[in-house]
Amino acid sequence: AAMSRMTLVHRRIHEINARCGRQAVRGIELHSAPTGPYAGAQELYRSLEELEAWDWQGARLMLEHCDAWRAERDGGESIKGFLTLKDEFAVLKQLNIPVSLNWGRSVLEERRPEAALEHIALAREESLLGAFFFSGTALNDPLYGSWTDSHVPLQLQSSAPWEAKQSLLTRARVTEACKMLAEIPEVLFGIKVQPAPPSLTVAERLDFLARQILAFEQARIAD
Repeated sequence: AAMSRMTLVHRRIHEINARCGRQAVRGIELHSAPTGPYAGAQELYRSLEELEAWDWQGARLMLEHCDAWRAERDGGESIKGFLTLKDEFAVLKQLNIPVSLNWGRSVLEERRPEAALEHIALAREESLLGAFFFSGTALNDPLYGSWTDSHVPLQLQSSAPWEAKQSLLTRARVTEACKMLAEIPEVLFGIKVQPAPPSLTVAERLDFLARQILAFEQARIAD
């Protein structure tokens, strides 16, 4: 089923590039799904090996690391529950495919903000980091809950209706991560955040996007 879906992605990339008249797609993000006992490094290797042979018109395959499967854990079950970073690295090194890290998903896995920096360090040691996305999680937030994979925004300490007052993703933590990432060449950056509640107006959502993008840019270049 996953490989069938990738045939659609492959076709869409060719269509997008044709319409743009250039290579518009730089990377394709994949996951090491399925979850739990159904996931396996061997199957992941076979799938990625086959996908590498396809013509992606210059776009690079990347595997996004999500929180790893844990049958039992304090404070709740796994959210995505895919392969461990160690298992993914073992496959990616054989195929020369980079990993994409996500701040929020690394933090969710370990239930510690420091986990994002630890994962950056591990990927740097293996020379495997190709992309890094900033997405948050929160602890006891009235809008975003606790330890959710709901793309919690950067905490801005504003009075906006979408403000994540207990977001663990702060400007200081973005700056800290970006200082480590600056040492790694050709890393793609991105943000993956969404506002709550669903009742927000279009104007409020546009305000959210504008403020978040500006805040991320300022934090990224801060000393």
